[in-house]
Amino acid sequence: MLLLYTDGLFEQFDTKKEEWGLQNLKAALAQHASLMPTLAHEKILAGVAVHRGSQPQNDDITLVAIQPIKV
Repeated sequence: MLLLYTDGLFEQFDTKKEEWGLQNLKAALAQHASLMPTLAHEKILAGVAVHRGSQPQNDDITLVAIQPIKV
């Protein structure tokens, strides 16, 4: 799966002012890579939302998941 994203995805802060970070993004992609792109997209964004908790979104987020198909 190819994942295109902006820094707003991994720079979301929780209530302790800790970023979600690239390590969590890599782990989420590894965990959800076998899913259809739309479902992986939803799961990754849900993980960011859980991390952020009650904190407002502090940056815009762009996330595109692409998976090649066999023809």
